[in-house]
Amino acid sequence: MRPETQLKVDVEQSGDPAGYSTAAPDERDLRELIRRLHLAEVMSRPDLLNEALSKLKAIAPAHRQALFFEAYQALLSGNNQRARDILEKYESAYPNSTGARQLSDLIDAETTRKRELQQARLLATAGRHAKALESYDSLFPDGRPTLTLELEYLRTQASLESRWQETFQALKRLDSEYPDVPPIELALADHLMRNNSDSRRALNTYRRLAYGYGFGRQAADSWLRVLNSQAISRDVLAEYRELASRYPGDIDIQERYRAAQAEFKAEQQRLQNPHYRARKEGLALLNRDKTKKAKGKLLQALKGFPKDEEVLGGLGMVYLREGRQAKALDYFARARNNNLDPDLTSKWDALYNTSLYWANLDRADLMIEQRQYREAEELLRENIKVNPAAPEAYQRLAEIEKIRGNYAEADRRYVQALSVEPLHEPSLWGRVELLAERDNRGAAMELAFSYSKGQRAQIADRLRAWQLENALVSIQHAIARGDRDTALDQIQSALDLKPGSAWQRADIAYALVSLGKTQRADSLMADWAQSDSSPDMQFAYALYLESRDRLDEAVATLEGIPLSQRSDSMQANLRRLAFDQQLARVGDGSNEMLVATLNQMEIDYRQDPDNQMRVARQWLAIDRPDRAERIVDGLKPTDAWPLDRQLAYGELLLALDKLEAFGAWYAGMSSKEMSAEQKAQFDRLNARFVVRRARGFENRGDYDVAYAFYQQSAALAGGHQLAAQLGVVRMASRLGYEAVYADYRHQLLKNPERRTPSEVVLIADTLHQLGDHERADALLSDVEQRGDASAFELRNAMLLAEEIKAWKTSEVLALKAIEKETGLSPAGDPIMLYAAADSNWLTRSARSTVDRVRAREDGHIWFGLDFSEREDTEEAFLVPIEILYPISKWDGHLLARIDYVSLDSGDVDYIDRPTLSPLTTQRIEFREKQTGIALGLGWRAEDWWMDLGTTPQGFSERTWVGGVGLAGDVGDVGWKLNLSRRPEVGTTLSYAGMEVPAEASGFQGSNWGGVVRTGAKLGLSYDLGGEVGYWASLQAHQLTGERVEDNNRFGVLGGVYWRSRESVPHNIRVGVNLLHLRYDKNLELRGLDNGGYFSPQNYLSLSLPVRYFGRRGHDFSYMVGASVSHSWSKEDAPFGYGEGSSSGGGFGFTLEAAVEKRISDHWYVGAAADIQRADFYEPNHFTLYARYTFKDRWNPVPTPPEPPIPYSDFD
Repeated sequence: MRPETQLKVDVEQSGDPAGYSTAAPDERDLRELIRRLHLAEVMSRPDLLNEALSKLKAIAPAHRQALFFEAYQALLSGNNQRARDILEKYESAYPNSTGARQLSDLIDAETTRKRELQQARLLATAGRHAKALESYDSLFPDGRPTLTLELEYLRTQASLESRWQETFQALKRLDSEYPDVPPIELALADHLMRNNSDSRRALNTYRRLAYGYGFGRQAADSWLRVLNSQAISRDVLAEYRELASRYPGDIDIQERYRAAQAEFKAEQQRLQNPHYRARKEGLALLNRDKTKKAKGKLLQALKGFPKDEEVLGGLGMVYLREGRQAKALDYFARARNNNLDPDLTSKWDALYNTSLYWANLDRADLMIEQRQYREAEELLRENIKVNPAAPEAYQRLAEIEKIRGNYAEADRRYVQALSVEPLHEPSLWGRVELLAERDNRGAAMELAFSYSKGQRAQIADRLRAWQLENALVSIQHAIARGDRDTALDQIQSALDLKPGSAWQRADIAYALVSLGKTQRADSLMADWAQSDSSPDMQFAYALYLESRDRLDEAVATLEGIPLSQRSDSMQANLRRLAFDQQLARVGDGSNEMLVATLNQMEIDYRQDPDNQMRVARQWLAIDRPDRAERIVDGLKPTDAWPLDRQLAYGELLLALDKLEAFGAWYAGMSSKEMSAEQKAQFDRLNARFVVRRARGFENRGDYDVAYAFYQQSAALAGGHQLAAQLGVVRMASRLGYEAVYADYRHQLLKNPERRTPSEVVLIADTLHQLGDHERADALLSDVEQRGDASAFELRNAMLLAEEIKAWKTSEVLALKAIEKETGLSPAGDPIMLYAAADSNWLTRSARSTVDRVRAREDGHIWFGLDFSEREDTEEAFLVPIEILYPISKWDGHLLARIDYVSLDSGDVDYIDRPTLSPLTTQRIEFREKQTGIALGLGWRAEDWWMDLGTTPQGFSERTWVGGVGLAGDVGDVGWKLNLSRRPEVGTTLSYAGMEVPAEASGFQGSNWGGVVRTGAKLGLSYDLGGEVGYWASLQAHQLTGERVEDNNRFGVLGGVYWRSRESVPHNIRVGVNLLHLRYDKNLELRGLDNGGYFSPQNYLSLSLPVRYFGRRGHDFSYMVGASVSHSWSKEDAPFGYGEGSSSGGGFGFTLEAAVEKRISDHWYVGAAADIQRADFYEPNHFTLYARYTFKDRWNPVPTPPEPPIPYSDFD
């Protein structure tokens, strides 16, 4: 509901009014008594109201609510005069108060304006809810004064689907303010049921209230209404049965229950008739105010039940709600004529008369529009007989007399309309306009201000707009004649009238700008836009912002208008402003941002062919022809398209190599009349088409045909010519035409300064493809030295240089691109340029190239101290050392690993089997410490890697380990495949192996353990740099060890993560991860045949990680993280031991932190720690590390920090 017309209940004590003196009562007592008064009113309990009122009058006789309810009580008893006497006392005690006005409105509504209140209720009953609400607002401009009226208003408002949420909030507020009040609870439940006929909350309310007293029967009616609206079923019948058991003596309910039983039996047969099904569904939809859906069903039902009064009446109601009065009248008449139910007679009569009245008004309006004034006049006089208490017919008669120039008679008719409805706004304003149109503005103004306060409120907006219109005209006249002072005075007069029209406000602002008052104009428009969120105001503000060269704000303002509320003009202006502005803004962002923006633009402009084609061109510009093709395929050219759009469409067909489509389009366009400029463009498209055909033959291996087409096109001047010449060079090289090749190559290399940098890069690319790398590198170096190359062209040259492995050239081009894009010119300081390359996707791309080129010749030595312990038993201390040495000529790095490993098992139990029975075991406590050095050697390239090494030499069990991996992508999905053999490092037994203790019953002194995991792992990722990324991993391994049973392990892992905040200093990433593992056997015990490692037969874990990380400055990075998880596990009995299967799981958490600091040009130090807590698993881990880099790295310290990975944890 509108804030200014909400229920207002004054429970504040504001001092004693004049003429009264009372002791200050307790505020809580006052509030409680006032609350009881309102509850008694809404519960229709005069006894409780009288009791609460007596107590309130005893402690605060002059309180507002005491006076209000005393008058209300007088109205209930029919003593209207006493109610008015109390009103006078109220107005005297609290002059100009909202409460006094509300009481006055209530008395009027129950006396002099009772007919209007009845009319409002009749309109609501007839389904004319918006009109009914207008009547309620007219009756109670200061809000409904009682809870009963408020619920009545909200029930009416609830029928408007567009205001469902507003009504819901209002009812929820009342339910919160007055909890456990059946009428409010029932209204809220009814409202919930409108939007969801299966609302459990509403049904539970009905059921609970139905078991109570007082309002229980009303709740039962609502419950019955829901049941009646539902198709009969066993569940519905069960609810009928429950309701009947609650009201065994209620004849109506019992009959409904019996009828439902019979209905259930008969329904199955009836439902075979499709017209019957449509009838039932249509009437149910109509009852839920689903008018549009109901209409289709009822029209279908009408075919099978042409004389059914419910179907006919339902269609009448549909058309009445649609405002199609003539059709509604026809259907109500047919419903009345075919009615067989006496209970419905009055309903059809009332609806027929209501519809007749409004249908006659519609017919009269049409006659007036067609200048059939006499016929309209006769019809309106008849309509007065139908409803003499309605003002609309009188007002239409006044309009007819006004058109005829009979102003006195017109005024008389307006007065007649006002005699039956004093607040009828069209008649009130019609009288004012009569005088104004006769150039008697002074008399018109005098008449307007002679109206009563309530009447002035009805025309306030029109009156203010009229005064504003006069002021705005005066402003423009004053500006035109250069009268600055008068213009400013009139602007102030206009502002004093508080303009509500967005366009009037904009006119005032534009006037202020023209007078040099820009700051005030900006401030006014900003304030208006902030306080008025209407689409018109936001539209006007956006256009104003555009006029002030604030394009970003203009677009943001237009985009803030909900899509459903945007007019065609708004949409057109938004498209106009948004397209280039969006692209310009993304120009300062990443490539991922550009992709995300283009995705959104496809959606935004799906109905705009011109902008759709512009989006397609942008996709092509970033090498995404698949996305551009999808757009073009969706376009449907028609003869109505302008030629410029047609030519743009042809351009795109060629750019996408859709030659067949272009050929058909070209043939259809050949006969079109074109201007000379359009014809030249059309011919150039044809020449490019020939080049594309040549390229098609080239791709199919038809080199002779392609050569001929390329030569044909190369002879024609135009933008296609270079592509044609390059085609000739390629075909001449392929076909062995050495003289032609040399001739065309000479032409291409001659005077490169006359070509654009992009053309030079294209020539270099072709020579590179033909193996002429030296000349290609020379051309790219020429691009770097030219001053006319744009940053984008330099970047393209950089990428090509990197592709042909001209590393030095690519680095120089990258730095040049950064210099061009940023505008910086640091004299001989590439590091400064590199540091500035973080402003947009282009500079970041160049920076990435610099990183890749420098990384080819850089390496590191990495070492650390790594300590972990678990459950006060297993401890591990490692000194991992990694050497990464660059061998740039082979495009990779040599990897060497040396890890010192020390393990302590702690006091653990050896599970001994002294007999052959697996059920007979004994535990022998033992402990072992082992140390060793793991060695590894490998190779690391950009998209593949391998290593070969050993588990630590010195362990009881030693074996070879290693792996090989590949990485790539398929579309937007990245993949990584590892084939490896790695140690199982969970325990000392699984990693190093142990010795059977001497106390064992057998195999004393034998070594067992040393488990290795051999298999494959496939990792998948999907991350376009937006807010969300996805990952997954599929794993399959076999686990083997000395005197340990073989085991099979299968794992599926996956997750999603959100970048809730992403910046250089601060990043927050949250995620959801799922892990599922399955082992063939449970080998967790420390006994022969078991490996001492966790190996459940079914394990599932769900975790919710959060990480906060970032970088402070260039040299310090940090990370803190936490996660909560829940796991479920199921384990068989340990293999070979009869200890029984088990299942478990529970909640756990992890905390982690890491820091890294660059302390010199080559040295970095860092630390990391993490703890995990879960049932039977509580490891702690801490590491310190240092890294020495061979080169002074320009890039900042990585974030999150990257501690060293032990060799055993590779993969």
